[in-house]
Amino acid sequence: MLAAVAVAGFAAIGVIAFLVSCAPQSESAAATLGTSLPSVAAAEVTTTDVAGAQARPEPAQVSGFDFQPAGTDERGWRIYNIRIKAGGSPNLVALEKLTPLFQIDGQDGPTYVGSSFFAQNPNRRPNTIQPGDEFTLAVPADAFVVVAQQDVVEQLGGAARVRLYTSEQGDQLRYYLTDPFPVVYEIQQAGGGRASIVLHRELPYQVTSGRTDVGRLAQLIYRVPDPDLYQIEEVKALVGKLTPGESMQITVDRTHAYLDPVREAMLNAVAREAVAEPERAHMTRVLFDDPSRGPYAAVEDSLGTSTNPGDLPNGRVFRIEYLWDGTVRVHYKTGENDTMGKRNPYEHREPERWAALYRRLSVTGDWPVRWNGGDPSDLPPFPSARDPRYKAPDEDRAYDYLAPGRILVLTFKPTRTYVESNADGATFSALRDAREKYKEQIDGARGLLEQLGGRDLIPSSQQSSRRRAGAQAAPTE
Repeated sequence: MLAAVAVAGFAAIGVIAFLVSCAPQSESAAATLGTSLPSVAAAEVTTTDVAGAQARPEPAQVSGFDFQPAGTDERGWRIYNIRIKAGGSPNLVALEKLTPLFQIDGQDGPTYVGSSFFAQNPNRRPNTIQPGDEFTLAVPADAFVVVAQQDVVEQLGGAARVRLYTSEQGDQLRYYLTDPFPVVYEIQQAGGGRASIVLHRELPYQVTSGRTDVGRLAQLIYRVPDPDLYQIEEVKALVGKLTPGESMQITVDRTHAYLDPVREAMLNAVAREAVAEPERAHMTRVLFDDPSRGPYAAVEDSLGTSTNPGDLPNGRVFRIEYLWDGTVRVHYKTGENDTMGKRNPYEHREPERWAALYRRLSVTGDWPVRWNGGDPSDLPPFPSARDPRYKAPDEDRAYDYLAPGRILVLTFKPTRTYVESNADGATFSALRDAREKYKEQIDGARGLLEQLGGRDLIPSSQQSSRRRAGAQAAPTE
């Protein structure tokens, strides 16, 4: 799920804390965007080129200067002892050890480092700097001090030149050299699953002019070549909140590649196969083998990589989720027939087929064989399947009448398992067999009870049966 902040102002960008309060020059924060998604746990996977090193790297030595950590000062700021070497300069120190986002008291990296050098070397001028000159540089405790940087060309969302920075703490900065481009930069802290992205202030113009679109923007934000339908809907909502001339800061969860939980789970599928039953031949089944790695035992799906539910045919099931606990969720796109009468809660239930699949996938020797009626629900953020013309008296009847072309989710809970059915059948059979086997003894015991005045001990139903039998056998006078 995306959390977004409009960006304005020019403050304290050199530190990692800028994620909430800072952005370069006129790009700063002001409003929050959030959109609801299914519990999926929505959205997004750690990308190898961003999440990268988790261990703290050793500071690298650059040929133009020596750069040695020297502890902290009384403010808690980190101190570095720097010695200029042949070909080096304070400007080179800033370019190699700080990022374009660095800023303290209105000074960018080169200005701040130069000021520190000349304050400690008052007899030097830019053209008199010599190898062997030394100075101390102090930076905030959470400043992004670079240990590695690399320029790459990326294609996600459009071709762009990107500079990748790694900090001493293992934080990652992705700074886009192509300008204008939809993204200005992305930063992700070491060990964290969330990335902060600043979108370009000209993004609204880029969208309206066709230089980018929702699909390419979703690729860029989520860093996947094939965004899912939830990611597309999130970006549509994001684009609707852009303001021309203002950048926006958003937060993306990088612990998942996709917001669609089924698309995410499919990355761990162990097998794919066609669904053999003719009525479900339009679907592909994916199988899973480990309940500890996710909720799905199997999924039958015809959505694939499509991001537009409007492309799906009306009146057809397009996804069935089989959970390890026996719950079955059916995703159905309503059709014209669904407007002709009250909804049948048992429609789309397939107990024999579902039980056969669960038997095949069982890892416990037991599996569900019966299910209740399907509990209906909507699929946010898509429009409700409920017919707006019908005013339901209560929530339980809200889905009695449906509108066509909408997505309806039916959740079927298991009510009986194979072991339970066998146990019930075995108990009934044992009682029946015992009654047949010991019929004479049971009848004799009943007669004895009657002779001893123990009629109250005989079930009334059996007494009634005996009275009717006696009446039928009694001679008529």
